[in-house]
Amino acid sequence: MAYHVRLFGEKYHFIFHDAGGIHLVTMEVLRPWVEKGMVTLQDIREQERFDGYYHNQFLVVNDCLHRYKFMAKWIFFFDVDEFIYLAPKTNLNSVLASLSGFSQFTIEQMPMSSKLCRSIDYDKTPRDVKRGIRRDRKYAIQPRHAFATGVHMSQNIGRRSMHKTDGRIKYFHYHDTKELLPSEDDELLPGDGD
Repeated sequence: MAYHVRLFGEKYHFIFHDAGGIHLVTMEVLRPWVEKGMVTLQDIREQERFDGYYHNQFLVVNDCLHRYKFMAKWIFFFDVDEFIYLAPKTNLNSVLASLSGFSQFTIEQMPMSSKLCRSIDYDKTPRDVKRGIRRDRKYAIQPRHAFATGVHMSQNIGRRSMHKTDGRIKYFHYHDTKELLPSEDDELLPGDGD
């Protein structure tokens, strides 16, 4: 949370969708940000009752799009184990200004191993540890120019998309770090949907 607040700035707001119960230790991390008014926690644990494609992710991202359509200039969609990265000597405002003519832009993934989180050089060596071509991307969208959205990008927009951001913005995806701590046996908040 602190990393993204520093990157985006304190004027940005973060929405977390709780689809399966939040571990107490995770809530301890989020609570100060909620109290500062920088985080909203959406309880969507009942979403499984409304069966939808791809674990209801389309339902969730479209709810976010339409709920905040007129409150946000840009909406970024990414997961808690993903970290947005900007090229050196750039900032988010300059990247967004350079992409303002597009309804959306996709963000290239740099998949990382969760083992790096336990490695002695975890904070010293940002690197793409998985080889080969990957198509997984996340994206940012100007909500007023979108009619609907998807998990990895929207195909229902009013203007064009940008898919080649020339390394200006990427995201590091630390696969499976959500499962590192706490363990599955740890206590969840009440109403965890057991």
